[in-house]
Amino acid sequence: MAAKTLEQLIANLTYEIQYYDEMLAEWAKQFASDPQYALEWSSQTFMYAARRSVYREVLAAASKEGATLESVRAFALGQALNAARTVQSSSSQPSNIAKEHVRAEWARLVSGFDAPLA
Repeated sequence: MAAKTLEQLIANLTYEIQYYDEMLAEWAKQFASDPQYALEWSSQTFMYAARRSVYREVLAAASKEGATLESVRAFALGQALNAARTVQSSSSQPSNIAKEHVRAEWARLVSGFDAPLA
């Protein structure tokens, strides 16, 4: 995530979490209106939920007393490596999809620490 300071990282994460909260709320409205249709077109919802979840974890790490950009990056790298070690093999396809999105998001976040957030 392209942030030059811890404060900038926290601001970016807060903005992103709010954005994904809004996207998930919109999907929830669609689900309440027509669950079948919402589920048929829910692939991006997995990504939104994964990003929100990962960003909330990173925000918690960044908000700890004594946190630095490097400590947050190290935390994210550790999470990415832990996620990469696990092969999802649940009998629940949605569970596997959700965990794959979380794994991908940790990798995307770590690789983006020195590049703009896309």
